Amino acid sequence: MKRLALVVVLAAAVPAAGHASGPAATKPAAAAKAAAPAAAKGAPKKAAAAPTAGAKPPDGWKEVVAKDAGFTAWFPGEPQHQLENRAGALLGGYMLDRDGDLASVAVFMVSAGEEGQELADGIFGLVTQEEGSKVTREYQATLDGKPARGFDVETPDSAITARRAVVFGRHYLLLLRVPRGAAIPEADARAFFGSFHAVAELDAPPAAAEPAAPARPLPPATPATGFKEFVAKDAGFAIAFPGEPERETNEDGTFTGYRLKGAKGGCSFIAITVTAKGEDVKAVLDEQVTRLVDAFGPSIQRDEPATIGGLPGRALTSAQGDSRIEIRFVVAKNRLHGLMVAADGAAPSEADQKAFFGSFRSLP
Repeated sequence: MKRLALVVVLAAAVPAAGHASGPAATKPAAAAKAAAPAAAKGAPKKAAAAPTAGAKPPDGWKEVVAKDAGFTAWFPGEPQHQLENRAGALLGGYMLDRDGDLASVAVFMVSAGEEGQELADGIFGLVTQEEGSKVTREYQATLDGKPARGFDVETPDSAITARRAVVFGRHYLLLLRVPRGAAIPEADARAFFGSFHAVAELDAPPAAAEPAAPARPLPPATPATGFKEFVAKDAGFAIAFPGEPERETNEDGTFTGYRLKGAKGGCSFIAITVTAKGEDVKAVLDEQVTRLVDAFGPSIQRDEPATIGGLPGRALTSAQGDSRIEIRFVVAKNRLHGLMVAADGAAPSEADQKAFFGSFRSLP
């Protein structure tokens, strides 16, 4: 689900204007900055030496020229790429997941301005505020010869080292991630952070996307078995999963997610809930639906009214390459529920959709 992971990051990084939370574990700018405890701040950490002029990437690495995001950098392969106009700011992501010691590398760029600062803090908040995560060290660093902040982060399943810097007025966040218990390979850190170079001019911002061509047919995914009702009292719903889902939430409980990753040839099942606080609940939830739908962009092949758990909602189908995602949105009381059945190389089976979506019910 690599494409879905990037979409979720970009969507979740956009908090609702004037509200404390968005559809992920995010916080306002001040809170995101405070997430790194004072005790984690330390003396400057020795910077990774930049490659010399004219140097070539190491074996297996390649130079990526991201003119639309204003940088060049070395990646250990071809990254996924997404660039959008979001909430008054230009937001771009280049991400590469892979197997092995170096699990993933990513560069996120957000354009200048107050909206850009908020988006940059939101993305960084996704890294530092996941349940069970902590910033173990914060230090002075450099990026492209400019002052930067470095962070070492531990999450329940990985270790991350990051750099944040503002170059040419744009906010950049670079991440290297390895499995928890492993060390960040020094040569990889040197190649990635040391090769980063920002350029003054961006290519023209992306125009409105053209509707996607009809997706080619794919065989149905292997239907899951053993569905059992799962009651999420903290998120106000119950739904059947074909196994025990993993839970994630933010600190104030306005976002809760349950996810069951699919086995080879099968589907992944995801249920997220955004709880709105404040007076204008409907406006907040409507905005969250719009942001999530926009995050899938032109990959949306279908968007129509639907009934979910006896309540009015929306049914969407996203198709891009060999990835297929069936999506349902429904609002109950002060909560937005997002349900997804996703598969790579196959289409979610009718049986899985009926078992999952058809079992949803809102709790009293």
